[in-house]
Amino acid sequence: MPASTNNRPLAVALLLTIALPFTSWAGSALGQPSEPATGEPSLSGPALELFRAGQAARDAGNYSACYEHALGAWKLHQRPAVAALLGDCAFDVKRYAAAAEHLTYYLDHRPPNAPGKLVGYARDRLAQATEKVATVRLTVSPAGAEIRLDDRRLGEAPLTGPVFVAPGPATLSIRAEGHQTTTRTITVEAAGELQLDIALQPSAAPPPPPPDGGDGLPLWPALVGGGAAVALAGVGLAFVMVSAGQHDDAQAERDRLSAELGATGERCPAAPGCSELGTMFADAQSSQESAIALLSGAGVAALFTGVYTALYASQPEAETTSSLTIHLLPTATPRLAGAAVVGTF
Repeated sequence: MPASTNNRPLAVALLLTIALPFTSWAGSALGQPSEPATGEPSLSGPALELFRAGQAARDAGNYSACYEHALGAWKLHQRPAVAALLGDCAFDVKRYAAAAEHLTYYLDHRPPNAPGKLVGYARDRLAQATEKVATVRLTVSPAGAEIRLDDRRLGEAPLTGPVFVAPGPATLSIRAEGHQTTTRTITVEAAGELQLDIALQPSAAPPPPPPDGGDGLPLWPALVGGGAAVALAGVGLAFVMVSAGQHDDAQAERDRLSAELGATGERCPAAPGCSELGTMFADAQSSQESAIALLSGAGVAALFTGVYTALYASQPEAETTSSLTIHLLPTATPRLAGAAVVGTF
């Protein structure tokens, strides 16, 4: 380690004297009055408590505790004095990338009246840290893209300074809205330098909508048509059975009445029972007509369903034309009525 590190306690004490007016004990240790740093705001609250705890841990030689306390203060308030303490203790716990990052921050943001001995000490430690890590400079577009190194968020493009990376493999991940995410694995060596220029590609445009029909024909009309055809056919068949039963009853009543009238010589419509017989045949005829109407409706619904289903099935292939030949053949007998759909689909 360079000889300048032998003056480390003196240099750090001077740092605290310049950066924080409340550390008057440091100035006394140097035989000088403490002087507040120009434009350097004081810490307060939990950040101040963590900073003082970090100081105490460093003075006691407990650099791990110093690093943890200084890191906590840094997360609350990013100040040059905190960066200097954090970088110094990070170096001692062999977190060289963190040491280089925070010592760089201190040197870039140090107060104007920081003493030369302190600045020289920080530069010396930074030089030692950068010998143990790689320095990566990133140029990323578009502006505002999020940059991550492994699990650590580095910030958004453009970055204001280099990124310090521990030797070995590391994964860069860069993402931005409206652009394809880029992931790149790099392998770096100690004291190495790397320049990376990364431009994210715009995301692929969504596919154009299908021509002549937007999203295409929906399926629900075919389902409704099929359901209606089944329902009408079911009710129609029920009326067919009712009509057949009524017709059989009327025929039996006519046979009985004919036998009675033949014995008495009477004739309809004056004979008793003729009126009731006419009503029975009229009811049978009405049921038969209802059955024909319902079954015809079922045939129309089935026809619609068949045509629509054929169109629905043919629509994915825009250039394919469907040739449909369809015939509706209604049928009716005294005991059965309905409609048949025949053709080619």
